Amino acid sequence: MGRHHRAALFVASVVLIAALGAGGASAATTPHRLSPHRRAAVRASLLRAVKRHPGIVGTRAFVRRASLVNFKLPITVRLRQGPNRATSNLNRATVDVGASLGQREVALGGHLPAELTFHDTFDGGALGNVDITLLPGGDLTTNSIPLLWNDQVSSAPGTHWYDAGNAAGTPGCRDFTNTNTVPSVGTATTTVGRTLDIPSLAAAGIHGSPYFASAANADAFAATGNTALVAGSVETFPGADDVSRLRADHAVGDPDGIGGNPDPFPYSPASRPGGFPSPPNARDSVLRTAPLHLAVAVPGTEFAEQGPSPTQDGNGPQGSMDIVLGKSGGVANLFGNIPGKDTAIEITANFATQITSILREVDPDPSGLVAGQPYDARSYNCRQFWTGTVQNYLNDITLVGDLHISPGITSDGHLRIAKASLASDDPWDVSLAACLLPYSSFSATSGVPLVPADEFSGQSATGANALNPQPLGVKCNAPPTPQVAAASVPGLAPLLNDPHAGTDGSQVSVAGTITVPQIEADILIGDAG
Repeated sequence: MGRHHRAALFVASVVLIAALGAGGASAATTPHRLSPHRRAAVRASLLRAVKRHPGIVGTRAFVRRASLVNFKLPITVRLRQGPNRATSNLNRATVDVGASLGQREVALGGHLPAELTFHDTFDGGALGNVDITLLPGGDLTTNSIPLLWNDQVSSAPGTHWYDAGNAAGTPGCRDFTNTNTVPSVGTATTTVGRTLDIPSLAAAGIHGSPYFASAANADAFAATGNTALVAGSVETFPGADDVSRLRADHAVGDPDGIGGNPDPFPYSPASRPGGFPSPPNARDSVLRTAPLHLAVAVPGTEFAEQGPSPTQDGNGPQGSMDIVLGKSGGVANLFGNIPGKDTAIEITANFATQITSILREVDPDPSGLVAGQPYDARSYNCRQFWTGTVQNYLNDITLVGDLHISPGITSDGHLRIAKASLASDDPWDVSLAACLLPYSSFSATSGVPLVPADEFSGQSATGANALNPQPLGVKCNAPPTPQVAAASVPGLAPLLNDPHAGTDGSQVSVAGTITVPQIEADILIGDAG
């Protein structure tokens, strides 16, 4: 920027400040002497000034004038992601779910709507103090959070998807990848044109997965291996269920990105779970959450945690108390630390989020596909399922940090007035709940496909593999989709002698603690969601 340009901006700012300080009423005039019409006019002029020159918010003349009329400035708090979300996203939270499960690193992104309210200094507020109100809504997004793992999926060497239920084989999912597929020559389904092969059948010229004219033939083949009993074969293409799609990075919003780069299951060698020969990797996840979407909860929301009952199932962890959520927000000072504190900003937030789980099936019991019948559970080996959802709340999350006036224009054209660096003051305890029963397939499908029709729709060897939509508002033990129900996935009956009437085991609750080591946010003018 040239010297004359900087001088012009300085002069313009001085003129604006002078106009704000001189217009209508003197700086010594209390708000009680301004008519409602005049106060509205002053607020409108303040908002116009901020939009023209965002840095004016950090001037004492502006703050004095804004304080006289309790000026409210609509803002958006938006987390900075950096040029590469997978590697440069600095926003982190750590969830510790106990000795058995350990810690998980959670990446964060997204935005929250808010308001800044300038204090009336005549009511005792310190100059530069502003109230921050987090408005209901917004969308803070996380990565998929891994919870449980099985080294048969990928870490254990030499596991094979086709050995499911075979005691003499090495069942697992290490080779359940799209890159391992071959042309689907001779299969009844050729939509994708690629398939995984079973070596013993491929040697006999049978590609893909075999099917049979009857259950008796399927049983006889399992006992004898006589390929003359095979009626035909269908494609087995991993598609969206390819185990290699799961990765450890810091990107948010992708169900295949599970955080914790480079290690999604951070354990020391002394506490390595299950005595695995090597720590589990991202591909070993068999139970994870979908990316969480956290919104600021409506103040006064009461969530019943003591359930479940027929109306409370899915509304929070089981076996705990009722909680009423308060207002989300806090206070900041534009010129330094909040008087009496060693931080410039302090915010307490209450969030609502629905948690949906993603399951991967590993090593089911053996069976055979029968022509004209639905695809059975064995055909979903190494594939993934969505579960139902549980409404969760994270309450009384307190963040503190620094606030710096930093006017600028973001790469997408929004006006920034400040930057904030935040961290949690102390770990806070949480109770989280998730579902354990499959509800729908992860890969897209329609209806109840019958053998040998395509098991999944939307698969493509060269393009994106479509997903079924994430279920929302579906309770944990709700009847599954027709396709999953046809694969003989039963519901669960209530447990006997259970003190919480209606508990059926379809939902699990875990207690843990959350810390936030770093959040870097832009404070933008207006709605920049």
